[in-house]
Amino acid sequence: MQVKVVLYANLGRFHPRGEGHKEFSLEVPSGASVGAVLDTLKIPEEEHRQIFVNNQHRKPEEPLEEGDRVAIFPPVAGG
Repeated sequence: MQVKVVLYANLGRFHPRGEGHKEFSLEVPSGASVGAVLDTLKIPEEEHRQIFVNNQHRKPEEPLEEGDRVAIFPPVAGG
């Protein structure tokens, strides 16, 4: 199934085509979880903090559906 992914801030370096923060389509197995996207893109656990699917906060173990939009944010530092 296809999902759309957008990577924010320094996570753009994990874009499969090296295109930074541009939204892209990703093929994952039917019934895949949010964590499968992280695994496919090889984003280490300490590199991501917030994950939103269709503008709703989600945990890595939650399942995805065809056409979902997955937004992944890194930890934020500073003040």
